[in-house]
Amino acid sequence: MTTLAAETVELTRGHVESIVAMTAEGRWPDRAAGELGILKATFETWIEKGMNDAVEDADSLERELVERVYIADCQAEGKWFIGLRGRIETNKFFAGYMAFMSRRWPERWIERKPDQAQPLTFEDEVRSFYRGVETAREEARKADQPA
Repeated sequence: MTTLAAETVELTRGHVESIVAMTAEGRWPDRAAGELGILKATFETWIEKGMNDAVEDADSLERELVERVYIADCQAEGKWFIGLRGRIETNKFFAGYMAFMSRRWPERWIERKPDQAQPLTFEDEVRSFYRGVETAREEARKADQPA
């Protein structure tokens, strides 16, 4: 199913199946497409079209590609996590797993240093919200007072 990268390539069911299968193994989806000879720009066009809420055809191959690649990526991360957990539980070397996962899924697996800004907790966000509400009330009271 190799195609010429310089061609304009139409998305086929075979492309979807291959990209999903390779993504489920842990490959980056755009690199999986590249292995099929599909340019990154072409792959990104498919993804953009599939993510567009205005797409009239909810059953389009592009929409299916987006949904199935997301699921395949979650499955790949789950497989790697199970492997990591197994290595930790049996006291085996697991740094390779962590290195791969921190690069493949950095938003969840990158090592965080104590001096790095920590994400806000739910409580912090609620406090911030209420501070904003109180500030707005205060400003409204001031605006209602005669000068």
